[in-house]
Amino acid sequence: ETQALEPLLEWARAVVPPTQHATTPVYLFATAGVRKMHADKRAGLMAAVRGVLTRSGFRFQPEWAHVISGTDEGVYGWVALNYAMGLLPGQQEQQEGGSSLHMLQQHLGQQGGQATAAAA
Repeated sequence: ETQALEPLLEWARAVVPPTQHATTPVYLFATAGVRKMHADKRAGLMAAVRGVLTRSGFRFQPEWAHVISGTDEGVYGWVALNYAMGLLPGQQEQQEGGSSLHMLQQHLGQQGGQATAAAA
């Protein structure tokens, strides 16, 4: 169940200089799929995840891996979408302009609705 973390940790090891691994914090916010799990299974998965992250070589505290609420998930999704679209303050303005909702609608139209699950 924790094998999905390894490619992410390998990517982090490749982009973070080795001398900074021990001081670079790693956080994990579990979302809807984990929220829907039975409590015992969810607790077991989170314990396993915490073990992997503890042994990763990066800075990690067990409380940094937890299940977030649907509201928090939505907020992080909004921030990620706006970051990816270059719409956050301080980012270069997109040539197309418009609000994040407008940009999302354009993207969904171009993708034939395939991005709906990622944006919801």
